[in-house]
Amino acid sequence: MDFSKNHLRDKANSADFRHFRRSVFREYASFIKEKVRQNYDWSVKFVMWLRQYIRYVKNEKTFHPSYLPNYKRGQIVFVNLGFRIGHELGGPHYGIVLDNDNRKKDGLITIIPMVSKKPKHAERGLRPGEYELPIPIFPAYYRKSLCPAGKSAISRCYGLHR
Repeated sequence: MDFSKNHLRDKANSADFRHFRRSVFREYASFIKEKVRQNYDWSVKFVMWLRQYIRYVKNEKTFHPSYLPNYKRGQIVFVNLGFRIGHELGGPHYGIVLDNDNRKKDGLITIIPMVSKKPKHAERGLRPGEYELPIPIFPAYYRKSLCPAGKSAISRCYGLHR
Protein backbone atom coordinates (compact mmCIF):
# COMPACT_ATOMS: atom_id res chain seq x y z
CA MET A 1 0.00 0.00 0.00
CA ASP A 2 1.03 3.58 -0.64
CA PHE A 3 1.39 5.28 2.74
CA SER A 4 2.83 8.57 1.50
CA LYS A 5 1.95 11.65 3.51
CA ASN A 6 -0.12 13.17 0.70
CA HIS A 7 -2.08 9.94 0.25
CA LEU A 8 -2.84 9.68 3.97
CA ARG A 9 -3.83 13.35 4.29
CA ASP A 10 -6.68 12.84 1.84
CA LYS A 11 -9.81 12.08 3.93
CA ALA A 12 -11.00 9.70 1.20
CA ASN A 13 -8.17 7.39 2.32
CA SER A 14 -9.15 7.31 6.01
CA ALA A 15 -9.25 3.49 6.03
CA ASP A 16 -5.62 3.43 4.84
CA PHE A 17 -4.74 5.94 7.55
CA ARG A 18 -6.35 3.76 10.26
CA HIS A 19 -4.36 0.77 8.96
CA PHE A 20 -1.16 2.84 8.91
CA ARG A 21 -1.84 4.20 12.42
CA ARG A 22 -2.32 0.66 13.81
CA SER A 23 0.94 -0.48 12.22
CA VAL A 24 2.80 2.50 13.73
CA PHE A 25 1.36 1.75 17.21
CA ARG A 26 2.37 -1.93 16.89
CA GLU A 27 5.85 -0.90 15.79
CA TYR A 28 6.11 1.50 18.75
CA ALA A 29 4.97 -1.17 21.25
CA SER A 30 7.46 -3.68 19.86
CA PHE A 31 10.25 -1.07 19.90
CA ILE A 32 9.61 -0.13 23.54
CA LYS A 33 9.47 -3.78 24.67
CA GLU A 34 12.85 -4.42 23.05
CA LYS A 35 14.38 -1.22 24.48
CA VAL A 36 13.11 -2.07 27.98
CA ARG A 37 15.06 -5.34 27.76
CA GLN A 38 18.17 -3.59 26.41
CA ASN A 39 18.23 -0.33 28.36
CA TYR A 40 15.54 0.23 30.98
CA ASP A 41 16.72 3.72 31.97
CA TRP A 42 16.67 4.93 28.35
CA SER A 43 13.17 3.48 27.93
CA VAL A 44 11.84 5.34 30.95
CA LYS A 45 13.33 8.62 29.69
CA PHE A 46 11.90 8.06 26.21
CA VAL A 47 8.38 7.27 27.41
CA MET A 48 8.44 10.24 29.82
CA TRP A 49 9.57 12.47 26.96
CA LEU A 50 6.77 11.15 24.73
CA ARG A 51 4.21 11.83 27.45
CA GLN A 52 5.54 15.39 27.88
CA TYR A 53 5.56 15.95 24.10
CA ILE A 54 1.91 14.86 23.88
CA ARG A 55 1.06 17.41 26.59
CA TYR A 56 2.92 20.14 24.68
CA VAL A 57 0.97 19.35 21.52
CA LYS A 58 -2.35 19.32 23.41
CA ASN A 59 -1.61 22.74 24.92
CA GLU A 60 -0.12 24.30 21.79
CA LYS A 61 -3.30 26.10 20.71
CA THR A 62 -3.93 27.64 24.14
CA PHE A 63 -0.29 28.60 24.84
CA HIS A 64 0.32 32.36 24.80
CA PRO A 65 4.00 33.41 24.78
CA SER A 66 2.90 36.89 25.87
CA TYR A 67 2.48 35.44 29.39
CA LEU A 68 6.16 34.49 29.50
CA PRO A 69 8.63 36.81 31.21
CA ASN A 70 10.80 39.02 29.01
CA TYR A 71 14.26 37.48 29.20
CA LYS A 72 17.41 39.60 29.02
CA ARG A 73 20.74 38.76 27.41
CA GLY A 74 22.97 36.92 29.90
CA GLN A 75 20.08 35.74 32.08
CA ILE A 76 20.22 32.10 33.14
CA VAL A 77 17.07 30.07 32.48
CA PHE A 78 16.03 26.47 33.11
CA VAL A 79 14.92 24.74 29.90
CA ASN A 80 14.00 21.28 28.67
CA LEU A 81 15.95 20.47 25.51
CA GLY A 82 13.78 17.49 24.62
CA PHE A 83 14.81 13.88 24.15
CA ARG A 84 18.50 13.26 23.58
CA ILE A 85 19.48 11.38 20.44
CA GLY A 86 23.07 10.21 20.15
CA HIS A 87 25.54 12.67 21.66
CA GLU A 88 23.39 15.77 21.44
CA LEU A 89 22.36 17.59 24.59
CA GLY A 90 18.85 16.79 25.82
CA GLY A 91 16.66 16.91 28.89
CA PRO A 92 16.52 19.65 31.52
CA HIS A 93 19.46 22.07 31.58
CA TYR A 94 20.33 25.59 32.54
CA GLY A 95 21.05 27.91 29.64
CA ILE A 96 22.30 31.45 29.09
CA VAL A 97 20.02 33.74 27.07
CA LEU A 98 21.71 35.12 23.93
CA ASP A 99 18.95 37.35 22.62
CA ASN A 100 19.46 41.03 23.23
CA ASP A 101 15.73 41.63 23.09
CA ASN A 102 13.34 38.72 22.63
CA ARG A 103 9.86 39.45 21.35
CA LYS A 104 7.21 37.64 23.35
CA LYS A 105 4.94 37.20 20.34
CA ASP A 106 7.61 35.07 18.64
CA GLY A 107 7.59 32.44 21.37
CA LEU A 108 11.26 31.86 20.53
CA ILE A 109 14.39 32.44 22.56
CA THR A 110 18.02 31.64 21.74
CA ILE A 111 20.07 30.11 24.54
CA ILE A 112 23.43 28.44 25.05
CA PRO A 113 22.90 25.25 27.08
CA MET A 114 25.17 24.70 30.06
CA VAL A 115 26.49 21.49 31.61
CA SER A 116 28.23 20.78 34.90
CA LYS A 117 31.98 20.44 34.95
CA LYS A 118 32.87 16.80 35.49
CA PRO A 119 36.22 15.06 36.10
CA LYS A 120 36.28 13.88 32.46
CA HIS A 121 36.39 17.55 31.35
CA ALA A 122 39.60 18.08 33.33
CA GLU A 123 41.13 14.93 31.81
CA ARG A 124 40.39 15.64 28.15
CA GLY A 125 40.35 19.44 28.31
CA LEU A 126 37.80 21.75 26.72
CA ARG A 127 36.58 20.99 23.22
CA PRO A 128 36.06 23.65 20.56
CA GLY A 129 32.92 25.59 21.44
CA GLU A 130 33.19 24.81 25.16
CA TYR A 131 33.94 27.55 27.66
CA GLU A 132 34.45 27.38 31.41
CA LEU A 133 32.56 30.05 33.33
CA PRO A 134 34.85 32.07 35.60
CA ILE A 135 32.50 31.76 38.60
CA PRO A 136 30.32 28.87 39.80
CA ILE A 137 26.65 29.46 38.98
CA PHE A 138 25.05 28.31 42.25
CA PRO A 139 26.87 30.80 44.54
CA ALA A 140 26.09 33.62 42.08
CA TYR A 141 22.40 32.68 42.03
CA TYR A 142 22.36 32.42 45.81
CA ARG A 143 23.91 35.89 46.23
CA LYS A 144 21.42 37.30 43.72
CA SER A 145 18.51 35.82 45.69
CA LEU A 146 19.70 37.66 48.81
CA CYS A 147 19.95 41.02 47.05
CA PRO A 148 17.06 43.46 47.13
CA ALA A 149 15.72 44.58 43.74
CA GLY A 150 17.22 47.51 41.91
CA LYS A 151 20.47 48.09 40.02
CA SER A 152 22.22 49.95 42.79
CA ALA A 153 21.34 47.27 45.34
CA ILE A 154 22.59 44.52 43.02
CA SER A 155 25.79 46.47 42.41
CA ARG A 156 26.34 46.66 46.20
CA CYS A 157 25.65 42.94 46.60
CA TYR A 158 28.16 42.05 43.89
CA GLY A 159 30.68 44.67 44.96
CA LEU A 160 30.32 46.48 41.62
CA HIS A 161 30.09 50.04 42.96
CA ARG A 162 32.60 52.48 41.54
